[in-house]
Amino acid sequence: MPLNKNARNPPMIINNPKVIFSNWRKAQKACRPIRETVFILEQKIDSSLEWDNVDNLSTHVLLRNNNLDIGCARFFYKENYIKLERMAILKKYRKQGFGSLLIESIVKHIRGRKTLMIIISAQVAAIPFYKKQGFVLAGDSYMEAGINHHQMVLNILE
Repeated sequence: MPLNKNARNPPMIINNPKVIFSNWRKAQKACRPIRETVFILEQKIDSSLEWDNVDNLSTHVLLRNNNLDIGCARFFYKENYIKLERMAILKKYRKQGFGSLLIESIVKHIRGRKTLMIIISAQVAAIPFYKKQGFVLAGDSYMEAGINHHQMVLNILE
């Protein structure tokens, strides 16, 4: 049998992915460790900036693959748009389509709810990813939590 060149780091397989929409009370047990890992440990964001009352006002989205919690995001409704925030995929699952699946699921979930667009505050390093999802830059870059960000918009009119 031939050896697999990628035997050390085999690609994760999107196998039985599940996207769950919930409130913070139900989602925090799964979402909190993901956000702590990505934002507080990896990106060194102060925990006082990560945890806010917006969690209680938001819809939370959890991404599971093979029964493992691997990603999350939150969003809340404004007048005619939603604000998408705290999108995080655990490091070993990145660049495998999970982030795209999360965004596609959110767009599908909110379509038809009189929402014209999704607005995000994208870290500059993530701009290419969001552009692939159809987001466009809006306005100037700015610093948030010590990281350079740029507002981006995705129009979702059908």
